[in-house]
Amino acid sequence: MRLPTSTVRGGLFALSTLAALLPALGQAQNKKPGSDESLLLGEIPSVFGASRFDQAVTEAPASVSVITSEEIATYGWRTLSELLRTVRGFYVTDDRTYTYVGARGFSRPGDYNTRILVLLDGVRVNEHIFDGGYSGNEGLVDLNTVDRVEIIRGPGSTVYGNNALFGVINVISKRGRAERGVTATSSIGSFGSNEMAIRAGERTAFGLEFFGSLSRLRVAGQDHYYPEFDTPLNSHGVAAGRDAERRDNAFAKLEWGSWALEGAGNLRDKTVPTASYATLFNTGHETVRDVSGTVALRYSRGAGESSNLSGSVSLNRYDWYGDFPYSDATAVNWSHGRWSEAEAQYTRLVFGKNRVVTGAAYTHNWRQEQGSATAEGETPYFLDNTTRDTYGLFVLGEFRLSERLIINAGLRDDHASGLADSWNPRGALIYSLGDGSALKVLYGSAYRAANNYERFYSDDGISQEANPALTPERVTTFEILAEKLLSRHVKGTASVYQYRARQLINAAVDETNGLLQFNNLGRANGEGIETEVELELGMLTGRASYALQRAWDPEIGGRLSNSPQHLGALNLSVPIASGRARTGFEVRGMSTRMTPAGNAVPGHVVASVVLSSRRLVKGAECSAGVFNVFNAVYSDPVGEEHLEKSIRQDGRAVRLSLGYAF
Repeated sequence: MRLPTSTVRGGLFALSTLAALLPALGQAQNKKPGSDESLLLGEIPSVFGASRFDQAVTEAPASVSVITSEEIATYGWRTLSELLRTVRGFYVTDDRTYTYVGARGFSRPGDYNTRILVLLDGVRVNEHIFDGGYSGNEGLVDLNTVDRVEIIRGPGSTVYGNNALFGVINVISKRGRAERGVTATSSIGSFGSNEMAIRAGERTAFGLEFFGSLSRLRVAGQDHYYPEFDTPLNSHGVAAGRDAERRDNAFAKLEWGSWALEGAGNLRDKTVPTASYATLFNTGHETVRDVSGTVALRYSRGAGESSNLSGSVSLNRYDWYGDFPYSDATAVNWSHGRWSEAEAQYTRLVFGKNRVVTGAAYTHNWRQEQGSATAEGETPYFLDNTTRDTYGLFVLGEFRLSERLIINAGLRDDHASGLADSWNPRGALIYSLGDGSALKVLYGSAYRAANNYERFYSDDGISQEANPALTPERVTTFEILAEKLLSRHVKGTASVYQYRARQLINAAVDETNGLLQFNNLGRANGEGIETEVELELGMLTGRASYALQRAWDPEIGGRLSNSPQHLGALNLSVPIASGRARTGFEVRGMSTRMTPAGNAVPGHVVASVVLSSRRLVKGAECSAGVFNVFNAVYSDPVGEEHLEKSIRQDGRAVRLSLGYAF
């Protein structure tokens, strides 16, 4: 297949850029570690999620971004999806029911984020019915609790097993030592939204640490116009106030010595305005509820300077309820998931500074129930509770061939009852200079097993049928990455990648009966270039990124749906009022995307600005934000369950927040 001229030129440019960096890298090697050029933005950040142990970002076998709580406050992000849509190579789609995260040109509408793994302090939080790694208000993560977020691009199955096809998002929660005291906040905003939150932290003289958070969000919603329903019987396509949402979230963590006990819970109710799955329009009775929770006990203790033993056990739940009104009845759907997970790993230094990690993971599902009935309390016409346990064994190695050259390799075997083993290797060659510059050559593979929803759900001929014969998806990725310290205050990153995905699971309409069914429909190829510049100049900080990407179906030669060729983002934070306040500017945009039906959705650019301060009044924190400042009109492609091919997104919105620390 012949590649577009723009892609070829872009690839040649990126490769020549990498080649041009090599002489500069060699010159930088001679600089003294203590010179002015040896540090970027203070200290080089560390990352845990790339290899299950802390390592400098420049030495991690992946393309990594780390977003801090300071950035979250500066730009006014409320959800993980709002954060991710400004990160290099990522984008987000919203169908007014859930939000979906895309990476490197791949985001199948309606996939519930099954191909990205979300972790909370290193523990998996993707649920076990739909395998969803939720990132909006439906997700378990509340940004009030976040210290930093590690975004690890590329395949991660060698480390974590299932779901980590295109990336791993590891959310690191705050600790009591950083949050000492109690802080209460209240926010109001457009579309009838109001939020209240309280967080508290403390560290005692005995070394006991506690951090906790409670939050409550209510959104009255807004009116939406859908031309597909523009008839007198359907209120001329206007869904009036049918977009309400409510969320309650709780988090608590207790740490003492080598032990940590934490729990999180989230409840989200959403009224759906889009009449998905051929339901009646503008009734206000199409609703979904997501309930998720986890309790995890973690242990980590160094048996000496050369070794470390760590592990975790967790109990997890996920419940989903959906009411779908039809002319003759309301379809009541539910899912109940209950599972436990246990992981253990042993890390040891061998032959000097070489590191070897061995580990095992086990998941026991004792409930994976799905059901449907025509009314609440009636005998279900569909009920399934097929469970499947999994276990995995892995070994990782970091070998330092010299002071500058590192080889990182790993292999994992995962087995699920009733399925063949899945072996996933990875390898990396890393040339590190120790001053914020590095050149990496990366390879890895990953898999995703079909979840219970895709395999077994059927609603008695209303909209969807089952397919128990689904086989796992697989992807392999090759990447070359350069991270270059351009000056003491500026860092540049450029990467070229290519991936091949096969046996992809997608929903399509069965032409024989008109029902949706999940199938291993084929393959997808992707390639792209990602670039980013980060800077810190005094109190002025920011980053700008651009991604040129192409993802296509090699069997038909067509571009994948919901896959923009161009992505760009700019985040810039400027101090004002003698440094007592900050202004955060955000601009993000993407090019044209296609819907699953082949319709073009125009590109868009959205700008936002947030003014925030924690220093105007002692103990007080406040912010005022205007999002989508210029009221850009844009839409997102959506899945086959919608009559609409694309759904319009929010226009200009205002949010005000005030908090006080006691």
